[in-house]
Amino acid sequence: MTEIVRELTVDEWDSIVHLSKAVGWDYHRKEVEIIFKNGTVFGIQDNGKLVACGALISYDEKKIGSIGMVIVHPSHQGKGLGRKLTEACINKKTQTQSLMLIATKEGEPLYRKVGFQTTGRIVKYTNPSATFFNDLVQAHPFERFMFQDVVDLDAMAFGERREGFLQDRIKQASKAYVLIKDEGIVGYGLAIDTPYNRIIGPLICNTEEGAIDLIRALLLGYSGRVRIDMPEKRERVEAFLQKAGFSLSATPPLMVKGELPDRNGTLISIAAQAFG
Repeated sequence: MTEIVRELTVDEWDSIVHLSKAVGWDYHRKEVEIIFKNGTVFGIQDNGKLVACGALISYDEKKIGSIGMVIVHPSHQGKGLGRKLTEACINKKTQTQSLMLIATKEGEPLYRKVGFQTTGRIVKYTNPSATFFNDLVQAHPFERFMFQDVVDLDAMAFGERREGFLQDRIKQASKAYVLIKDEGIVGYGLAIDTPYNRIIGPLICNTEEGAIDLIRALLLGYSGRVRIDMPEKRERVEAFLQKAGFSLSATPPLMVKGELPDRNGTLISIAAQAFG
């Protein structure tokens, strides 16, 4: 095969979804669409078939780039394709842009070789099948006039403005809630339904008690599989999740190349591993 890395186009979305299924991952068409809208996707083919891909996702100010959706077909693993795609993403970033990614255990040594350092671990909780809450919550349904306040809140938590991404994500969301106190909006959360589960994130709040209320709101009346990925341990949130039937399913490494902008510590759960 000729290991030529090229930028993929929107008519190759289904090939990416098929590749994801080949490794047991759960990327679906809508998720791939949002990745394309917010980043650049690279791929490698063998005899006209997509056998590897990877994406660099950038946000409004291009302070942070998130490398994600790095997938290599099982029949082509061990041939250096993952490294080629990672290097393509690194070469695509701006000169001042820092990079982050969430690695698999197998991928961590590769990313170290190209300059990434492990800075923490994602705390991934899942609940395979449950019926959730129908009680009262303090959170309010998101309304369109709240959007700029949510963008500002998100920027302080994430370290960069993500207005374009949040526009897409809120449209995709099955539920969107905000938490309002005297000082205004202090938290927000989204629930994203996929063919496989409900993802809780991004979720940002200035207290863990508020975060728990947002989680309850996002799960009102829901029955099915749920996933929440937190960028750091949260004692009270984790106790709540465990009591609600969640279990800790993985702690993949969070890796960074460069220095991330300051964050204010209110990022409770991430949008998805590809988005950082």
